[in-house]
Amino acid sequence: MPFESFQRLPQEVQEIVTLGLENEIQTAFEAIGKAKANSSLSVEEIGFLEGDILRASALRSRLTGEDSPVVPKK
Repeated sequence: MPFESFQRLPQEVQEIVTLGLENEIQTAFEAIGKAKANSSLSVEEIGFLEGDILRASALRSRLTGEDSPVVPKK
């Protein structure tokens, strides 16, 4: 169930927030891909990025009530 207070915000504000979370998820996926390709981050740093993805996805799901797939865009 979405947060009722979030649902009462203007639609434009809701879109800004959800798009921001989606962009954060996508950026983290891209950073992980680049890091794995050129070994620029440690395993621990990649783990932090993966945690960021999970937290942003969970927050988006709680706010909107929608499933937030954690799958990188092609």
